[in-house]
Amino acid sequence: MKIRTGFVSNSSSSSFCIYGTCIENTKDIVDMIIGSGVIQKHEEVFREILNLPDGDIISAIKDEGWYAVEDLISSKKSPFPCLSIRMIPDYDGVYIGESATSIKDDETGRQFKDRIEKELTEVLGDGLSCGYYSEGWYDG
Repeated sequence: MKIRTGFVSNSSSSSFCIYGTCIENTKDIVDMIIGSGVIQKHEEVFREILNLPDGDIISAIKDEGWYAVEDLISSKKSPFPCLSIRMIPDYDGVYIGESATSIKDDETGRQFKDRIEKELTEVLGDGLSCGYYSEGWYDG
């Protein structure tokens, strides 16, 4: 029997490395996005993303919870093109930020970090701790 010790291309493992922040509880992220004021600032875009022609958008986001926030950030129509969301199995938290591979050709590392931090602050409010996060897991 041969045992493979190197890279296995058909494995079910996943990983990521982003610059951004980690929110330990998905309920907290809903509260943070509501408290930041970003919903009112981008209400028309968010209504379109969530397909809400009328009604209280904040109540709708609270009712949908984490799924609404994920839609708002992940949509191609989102006003936050730098941000993406990463989750790992069996963990209630969420990582929000961007891969370092998305640094623009004419951008320094500091400019990249500033760009991500600016968008994170607009979405989630002040006082975030940003840094590089990497996670990996095996689903086998």
